Amino acid sequence: MRSTVCIIISLMLVLYTNNSFAAPKNELFGLPKQCVVNDKSDHCKTELTLSWTLQTAQDICILKDAEIIYCEKQSSQSSYIVNIDNNNTVTFKLVAMDTLVELSKFKFNVLYLGKTSIKRRKLPWRLL
Repeated sequence: MRSTVCIIISLMLVLYTNNSFAAPKNELFGLPKQCVVNDKSDHCKTELTLSWTLQTAQDICILKDAEIIYCEKQSSQSSYIVNIDNNNTVTFKLVAMDTLVELSKFKFNVLYLGKTSIKRRKLPWRLL
C-alpha cells in the first residue's frame, strides 16, 4: 500500500513538472540568434527568420526597435523573414495589434571579434 502511494505521488510530480503538460506560452524566437562581425564598423547582413507561437489566435504585430514591420490577423503560430543589415543588437517584440501590449520579445545580438593582439613573450635568451 505504501509503495503504491509513493508511485502515485511520483507520477503526479512527473506529470506536474513535465513541460509538455504545461499551458503553452506566448513565445517569439529567431534563427540565427546572433551574428559575428570583425569590427564595430562592419554590418551584419543576414536573413533572420522570426517564428512565434501563441496561447490563443489573435491579431499581432512585430516591432523592430519600436517600429512596426509586420502584422498578421488571427495568428497562433507563424513565421516572418527579416533582412538584417545592422551593426548593433536589435530587439524584436511581438505585440497585440489593438493594444500594443508586449506578448514576447527576441534579441538578435551582433557580436564583435575585435582585433586581437598577440603579445610575444620576451624570452630570457636570444638566438644569435
